[in-house]
This record gives sequence, C-alpha cells and structure tokens, in this order.
Amino acid sequence: MQSLVIAVCTVVAVGGMWVVFARHRRLPSVLQSRSDLTPSELYRQFYPDLGVPLEQFALWWEEIGRAFEVPAGRIRPTDRFGIELPIRPVFGTSDEDMFLSGALRRFAGKTAVDSLPELRTVDQFIRFVASVNRAA
Repeated sequence: MQSLVIAVCTVVAVGGMWVVFARHRRLPSVLQSRSDLTPSELYRQFYPDLGVPLEQFALWWEEIGRAFEVPAGRIRPTDRFGIELPIRPVFGTSDEDMFLSGALRRFAGKTAVDSLPELRTVDQFIRFVASVNRAA
C-alpha cells in the first residue's frame, strides 16, 4: 500500500512539473503562426536605413530572442514588450524594465540607462540603441 501511495505521488509530481514546463516553453500564439526570418532578411525588410552594420543589428535582435525565450526569427518590430513578448517570471518578478535596463547598459552604455526612454516595442528598442551607437 505504501509503495502504491509513493508511486501515485511520483506520477502526480512528475505530471505537474511537465505541465508547468510545457506551459512555460510554449510560444505565444501570435509568434507560432509567423515564419522564421534570418537576421539578414529582418534587416533588409525593416531596417535598411538603420545606419549600423548587420552584425550589430543581429546581436541586438538575438539578445531580445534569448531574453524572452522565443526564436529571434519570429520577432517583429511591432512586438510589444510584455504583450507579444511576454516576460518569463524570474524570482517572482515579470518586469520588462529588467530586460530593457540590462540590455541598454550592455548595448548603449550607462548614460542610456540613466535616461531610460519609454521603450514599448522592439522597433523602439532597436532604433534607440542604434541612435546611441551612431552618436558614440
């Protein structure tokens, strides 16, 4: 009897962990229907006038994908932080400002973080970081 209870508890625990993991890894529905674009395709289609090298743009774009745990090729400029790109909770917080301030510090320097603008979309983030890098 005791081994049956242990077996049932184990199945329930493993099943619960699987459900949490599957829900955590699922792409938002808006991203599921999109085709994957390469960094080069994204750059040519949306940012031909950005004024920074493709390699630099690709680094920023990939960072957004890693931070939000989504394929970077499915991200589009109009995606909003916290909406189409939901934040995965980290230690009980789900604040997109944590990503933005960390990424801005790495890509645009401390001054950009100190004067953190209202960045709500991927496009706003990319263009802001590009403008800071062009001015430097």
